[in-house]
Amino acid sequence: NVNQQHFSDHLLHKATSVCKWTTQKLSKESILLKLLEQLNIRYEMLWSGKVELMDRDYLRHLLGYQEEIKVEILGKEECCHLVGINPSGQLALVRQHKVEYFGLGEVRIIPDFLPS
Repeated sequence: NVNQQHFSDHLLHKATSVCKWTTQKLSKESILLKLLEQLNIRYEMLWSGKVELMDRDYLRHLLGYQEEIKVEILGKEECCHLVGINPSGQLALVRQHKVEYFGLGEVRIIPDFLPS
């Protein structure tokens, strides 16, 4: 979603757009060019063996990383500490003093609780 500002009721807390985050309208072409530029940078990093640098950069941008966040797991809300992502792409959360890993759809981060 590039310039979309309004979403149907069932998507209000699930969807967003570049325009809503930047408060400015952008062309799809400019976003595509920037995306391709960034993909090329990552591709070069990967092929030059800079995987650790890529991992650090990813974690630096991971919303809620090393913070207490509120999540929903199996219909129950609780606070956990987000400690990263494992090599399989699962979210790593500390729950009850131990690290547990969650795949896509197994956990929902509650956005109202995210750090700013």
